Amino acid sequence: MQLLFIESLRPPAPQRRYFEEYSAELARAHPDWQAAQLREAVSRFVSPPEIAPHSACAAVDVTLIDDQGCEPTMGTRVNASQEEDAASSPTFS
Repeated sequence: MQLLFIESLRPPAPQRRYFEEYSAELARAHPDWQAAQLREAVSRFVSPPEIAPHSACAAVDVTLIDDQGCEPTMGTRVNASQEEDAASSPTFS
C-alpha cells in the first residue's frame, strides 16, 4: 500500500464555496434549523472558511492505494458526508 495525497493547500475561495454548498444542502434537508444549528452541523464536516486548516496549508487529505493505483474499500469515499454515510468521521464532535 502507498499513500495518495488528495489535497493540501486549499485557497480561501474554494473553502468558502465548499462550506456554503454544504450549508445549502443541509438547509434544504432541515428547513426548520436555526442559523447557529446549521453552522454547527456544517462545521462538523467542512471547516468554516475563517479557520480552515487547509487554507493555511496546515492539513493534508490522504488515502491509500494499492500497487495498481486503486483505492481499497475503507468504508466511505474520501470526503464523504454524514448524509452519505452515517459512519463517516466528522472533523469536530
